Amino acid sequence: MIAKKLNNVSFYLALLFVAYACYSFYAFLDQKWQVHFPNEIFLIICLALFILGLIGFRGVRNGKDLLKSWTTVSLTLLLCLGLLLIVLFKLFWGGSAVIMSTESPDEAYSIDFYSWDQGATGSFGIRGELQGPLWFKKAIYLEEEVDNVKVNWKSNSMIEINGKQLELKNGETYGYE
Repeated sequence: MIAKKLNNVSFYLALLFVAYACYSFYAFLDQKWQVHFPNEIFLIICLALFILGLIGFRGVRNGKDLLKSWTTVSLTLLLCLGLLLIVLFKLFWGGSAVIMSTESPDEAYSIDFYSWDQGATGSFGIRGELQGPLWFKKAIYLEEEVDNVKVNWKSNSMIEINGKQLELKNGETYGYE
């Protein structure tokens, strides 16, 4: 009985995590607000779901339960492998480093700026992310071949970054066209 419940719980949680992964990918491509759940924690949860999916095989009573178990194990295995590749890539090839953080005069907006360098095979530049509540972030600024950032707040919601003005309350971005 417990194995059947684990089968159902792991199946629905696996579907939820796949939906989250799909939304994260869409938000990354379309520059929407993203939930930056730490990849390492997401990987641990995904591994736990994989184990729950394996345990759920003990509760298989019919074809529907078998399909749920196989779906859970397959989806979580794919997610785990993808996340493991992301975590290892960031571990060995760095990624980006915070170079500056700034807040609007009324402290309603907070932006972190990162530098990245892809080495001899790629480019380098600056990326700015608008911070939201909890783990929410939105990419608002991207400029290649630049290694420093100059920021000047024109008003509570208008910022000038390296000579480019963005009106944050209108959702303006630069470099993500």
